[in-house]
This record gives sequence, structure tokens and C-alpha cells, in this order.
Amino acid sequence: MVTTPPAPADSPLGIFGNEVRHRREQIARLSQRRLGEKIGYSEQAVGMIETGRRKPTAEFARLCDEALETGGLFTRLWPMLRHSNSVSWFDEYNEVEQRAIAIDGWNPEWIPGIFQTEHYARELFISWRAHPPEEIDALVDARMKRQRTALIPGGPDIWMLIGEGALLRRVGGPEVWRAQLERMVALVRDCHRWVVQVLPFVAGAHALSDGAINLLSFSDGADMVFTEGPGVGRLIDRAEDVRPFRFRFEHDRAKALSPEESLAFIHHLIREI
Repeated sequence: MVTTPPAPADSPLGIFGNEVRHRREQIARLSQRRLGEKIGYSEQAVGMIETGRRKPTAEFARLCDEALETGGLFTRLWPMLRHSNSVSWFDEYNEVEQRAIAIDGWNPEWIPGIFQTEHYARELFISWRAHPPEEIDALVDARMKRQRTALIPGGPDIWMLIGEGALLRRVGGPEVWRAQLERMVALVRDCHRWVVQVLPFVAGAHALSDGAINLLSFSDGADMVFTEGPGVGRLIDRAEDVRPFRFRFEHDRAKALSPEESLAFIHHLIREI
């Protein structure tokens, strides 16, 4: 049985994690591995939640209620975590991303945020018409801060699959668009751990045509997927739910242009601007 220190008891995450641990050890007499097997999570994921290092999903709470026969205790506690502070769903994703050792992403509509220039990001936030003008600067600053955390020596490996439409969309006009393409090429050229592949229109129907995703890999093996739509995002951490996204990503990666062909495609766009 894995022995881990208890979570701090002065936070909602700590209260939740300690209660999971108590129910698992003292009542159900299960190891972290055995509980994980019963609910479809890795032993490491259970340990991170018990020690307050990862926020559990509503699905995790529900499955623990079933496996530990709590009468719905964790489902009742979970809203306390959701409303324990004012962070948005994307703030929560950013916190998780900072611990990732690898990020595999797909975006059909725009250049992934981790590679965006300041001007490109600003144009996107404005065009979405979801934020008042006074919030735009803070959103752009947050995106640039996210890049400074990820795009560093020793940061995560990054493999981005980008739809051809995202590269052709002239966000911000020719100058902003060209600067964005040039920055992405420069980043990939200067670091062998960062790769871009283009999924061209001629690939036809494909496995990820229903939205953008980021697959996050962690040193403990407890992988997650983040799905994103207009104004909403969702983190998924149950192993059996993450696995199909990985399969779909690999399927589309096989249909994409090679990394070398992709850079040549982007260079061709830059020359035509």
C-alpha cells in the first residue's frame, strides 16, 4: 500500500482528500491501487487527490460514493470544491498544465494558445465577444504568462496538431497573421521537443472533427484530457475516458503532414502573404 502524507486540513481540497483517505483506509480497507481499479483511476491519481494536489472531478466524487458506499457524501462535498475560489475552468486547466511533462494538442480553428503572439491572442479575445474590453489586457497577460511557464528549458514536450483552416485564417490582418506564423516556425525550429503537424483539408473526415483538445501527460502516469468549446472547457481524468481521446489523436496525427512537410507548408504561406 502506498503511504502518502495527509492533505492540509485547512482547505476544501484537503478536507475532501482526507475524507476519501479515511473512508478508503478505515472503512473500506482498500489500498489506493485497489480503489483506483474499482473506479477506473490510476493509483497515482487517487494519491494526488487524497493529498490535495489535484482537484477531483464530479465523476470521481460519484464513483467514490459508489465504491466506498458513502451514501452520496462526496457528491455533496464536491460543489464546495467548485465554488471554493473564483478561478475559472481555464485557470484550473492552467494549474494542471504546469505539472505536465508532455502536451499533445489539436486545434482546428486557431493557433494553439501556447504558441500565440500577444497581438494574435488579443485579436482572438476581442473577436469572441465574450469579455468586456477592460478584461482583454488581463486575459492576454495571462496567456503570455502561461507561455513563459511552458516554453522554457526543461518544460513539457509539446506536439501540436493544427488544422489547415487555423493557418489560413487571417486573424488580425496580414501583419499579425504573418508574425504569428513566423513565431510558431521559430519556436519549433529552435527546440527539438516542440513539434507542429498540419492536418490538411485533403485529409477529409477525421477523428477529431468535433472540437479542440489537449492531452496532458504527467510523470506519475495519471494522464488527463482537456476538451474545449465556445466559452466552456472540461478536464477529464478517468483513465478509461482519456484513452479514446488518445486513440483519436494518434489516428489524426497519422493522417497529417509530416513535421518537415508541415513547416514547408507554413513557410509557403508566409511567402505568399
